[in-house]
Amino acid sequence: MSDDVPQHRLILCFIVTLLCVPVILYLSPFWPFQLWTNQHWLAEMGLHPRGDMIARWSRQFGIGPFAILIWAAVSLVLLELTQKIRR
Repeated sequence: MSDDVPQHRLILCFIVTLLCVPVILYLSPFWPFQLWTNQHWLAEMGLHPRGDMIARWSRQFGIGPFAILIWAAVSLVLLELTQKIRR
């Protein structure tokens, strides 16, 4: 553990990172779960129960072939932001 970073900030960074991991997975094509049905209110809001939201959104804008690259960039930015909490 670093001496110059307070322990409560390290714990906060760890918790935020743990919360970001399911979000990153849900946005990716690697989401393994179906947590709700197609008739659920989340599905009616546009959140598909099988994840892969980046691909769905990128197809709407005609950039579907670049979905995995967009997902990687979004994941990197999210993890970088959680790392900035530590500083």
